[in-house]
Formats: sequence, C-alpha cells, structure tokens
Amino acid sequence: MPRFRPGDHVLFHFRRPDLIRLQFRTGSGMPPTFQVVRVLPPGEDGETGYHIQCPSEPYGRVAKEHELMPAQ
Repeated sequence: MPRFRPGDHVLFHFRRPDLIRLQFRTGSGMPPTFQVVRVLPPGEDGETGYHIQCPSEPYGRVAKEHELMPAQ
C-alpha cells in the first residue's frame, strides 16, 4: 500500500548541491514542497515510486518512497 496519494504535499531529500541550486532558483531558503502527481508501480526492489511536481519547476521528478517525507 503506497504511503502517499496523488495530491499529497511532500518534501524531497535532495543532495546538498542540488538543493542549493533549487533554493537559489526559487529565491527561497526553505526546501520546496512537491505535490504527488501519480503513484508508480513498485520497482525491482519492491519500493513504490512517485511522480512528483514542484510548482516552480516546469518538469516533474520521479522519487522513491524513502526519499520523501510528509510536508507539514
């Protein structure tokens, strides 16, 4: 059973250089929140994947469940 559903807002764990670039691009010191667009089928490792989208980016990302946490 997936932990997140489409429409949920989540935080994505970036590597530090990527987070700094994204914060510079968005003009915010806070980590951006992403919205779950769709739940993907489990991969070969059995972990659920998610298609997520940040409102300030024109493209989506694919993230594994362990890379996400609920946005407060």
